[in-house]
Amino acid sequence: DAESGIVGYEYLIRQGSTSGTIIVNWTSAGLATEATHTGLNLVIGKKYYIGVRAKNGAALYSSVKYSDGIQVVADTTPPTGSVSIDGDAEYTPTTAVTLTLSATDDSGMVAQMQVSNDNVTYSVPETYSTSKAWTLPAGDGLHTVYVRFGDAAANWSAPVSDAITLDTTAPATPTVADDGAVTTSTTQLH
Repeated sequence: DAESGIVGYEYLIRQGSTSGTIIVNWTSAGLATEATHTGLNLVIGKKYYIGVRAKNGAALYSSVKYSDGIQVVADTTPPTGSVSIDGDAEYTPTTAVTLTLSATDDSGMVAQMQVSNDNVTYSVPETYSTSKAWTLPAGDGLHTVYVRFGDAAANWSAPVSDAITLDTTAPATPTVADDGAVTTSTTQLH
């Protein structure tokens, strides 16, 4: 606006069409040219239109310009991912290990994860992270850790797993045998 300048922008959200039901009435965005509105109860399958108008220093509004509309679709695809224990090590001398996790989701956001030592009882869902300290069950031998990932729509992946052998027992003390000689005249020991 050449005379009094732009003093702010406002937006509204309508359901179904540019003249449909108002979901969010006129809301100030200040001078920001981008805004995010959270906490909406949008209906899957419906289309939503965002209208924007500018206000000048004389308190006059521009005409409203609407978006092309955004359709809400159901997210039914779970994330996919992988896990490795202690950097894919084959053995560990302790039950305390580090899990390295990687996951992606078609909606762009992996939200949660759960971990299990038996693929039956899982930990409480927690925020997704690329690394997690974990404790293996006691007892030497092969142990498998299972992880599943969840997205914001509560779709859970099939479990992924990695295995590591817990070996907490030191090797037996080696025996040393000599030929019974007290001294030797050679430069080699047998």
